[in-house]
Amino acid sequence: MGDLLNSSEKKALSLRTHLWYNTEDKLQAYLVYQPIPIYQSDMIAIYMGWRIGSMTAIERTAYPTFARAPQPKELLTLYTPTPEDVAFVATTARGPSQKFALMILLKVFQKLGYFPAPQQIPGAIITHIRGVMNLPEDLVPDITPRTLYKYHAAIRNHLNINGEGKHIRHIALKAVSDVVMIMDDPADLINVAIETLVAKNCELPAFSTLDILVGRVRKVVHGRIFQTVLLRLSENEQAMLARLLDKKDSGYFTEFNRLREAPKSATFTHLDEWVERLTWLLSLGNMERLVEGLPATKVMHFAAEARSLHADELRDFTLPKRLTLLVCLIHRETISTRDEIVEMFLKRMSKFRERTKEELERLRERERETTEHLVEVFSDLLYTTAEIQDDAKMGHQVREVLKREGGASALLEQCEQVSAHHGDRYQPFLWRFYASHRKALFRVRKRARYSLDHARSGAHECRDLHPGA
Repeated sequence: MGDLLNSSEKKALSLRTHLWYNTEDKLQAYLVYQPIPIYQSDMIAIYMGWRIGSMTAIERTAYPTFARAPQPKELLTLYTPTPEDVAFVATTARGPSQKFALMILLKVFQKLGYFPAPQQIPGAIITHIRGVMNLPEDLVPDITPRTLYKYHAAIRNHLNINGEGKHIRHIALKAVSDVVMIMDDPADLINVAIETLVAKNCELPAFSTLDILVGRVRKVVHGRIFQTVLLRLSENEQAMLARLLDKKDSGYFTEFNRLREAPKSATFTHLDEWVERLTWLLSLGNMERLVEGLPATKVMHFAAEARSLHADELRDFTLPKRLTLLVCLIHRETISTRDEIVEMFLKRMSKFRERTKEELERLRERERETTEHLVEVFSDLLYTTAEIQDDAKMGHQVREVLKREGGASALLEQCEQVSAHHGDRYQPFLWRFYASHRKALFRVRKRARYSLDHARSGAHECRDLHPGA
């Protein structure tokens, strides 16, 4: 589908002089992650439209700003002119007012990486620079539109900063495009653009510029993902997903509510509810093949977005987005439900193990007297053999000792009992605790294995449908 610019597109672009590419050039597609390539038409959409309504909070990003109340240490460290700064100002500006203005702009740019509006510069910074330069308190910096343009250019040249807007936006776009498939948070993407621009000695554009650029790139990528999932869905699957949003006879509850709301705490008491939920989720179909190849971060993001919405809000979305959010939510809920059940199973088996070890220790404590008694009997036998030299008398005396202690059979039985609980052999006691849960645990094991087999069969089915994937 790699479309070139047609005449109407060229005409439209020519009317937008602020576009970042010459209209005769091919717009390069940086977002080329398979299976969701971004084509030239997508790049045009990024350049020309789709302003995102909500702006990312600047506090959540690394975009440099002024402190509300600059502290003395910050003023001293960041805004005190260096000898190099003084030399640059002395050779660039003439009068005291002009030098004062240039020094303020220089130090502010060194801190921020961009030129803020003069009225946004805190008075504490201006006062600090005035004091360091030993200027009169009534001296006003010469900051007019004409001097601003001149000083901005001089500072860029002095610090070797690239201030060309077209080039800056091009670098930011590529940086965001390179990571947009593995990152989703707009703040993180803005930070990537900032880090790249700083590394390449570029002047930072306005925060709103970066926010809009990130929003447009994300919208293009998400649109491609939505279309990819839609093309994978059959008509029956689309109809099934649509029914999840249909209201019940009561007029309030939908199957989507059931999808969003998990059962109570994942304990063995609520096992049946969790198994029933997993069975129902699997009955909705195999979502594994529908999200195959999509970045896990995107799938989790779409699932979280769907979980935060109501059915009425979801209906307001376009069909591709609505179905994609439902698919991702079902996929993530299936995984989390299966994980909860498996974890429940493992915790229960671990509890059985702890109980059997406790039972083994209890038996050992109870049989400690038997062990001590057997040691005493053995000691008597050793003394007897040591004192009596005649074998016949010794044998008779040994029999007397054994008879006195209940006989050889009884003593042998005691030895076998103690030996059975020797070491860490707790396994023979498992059945006592396991028997009452056997049926439920086998049901959990069967359901968990079925869900895994279901996922594998879906993967094979997807490879059969898309042999080249």
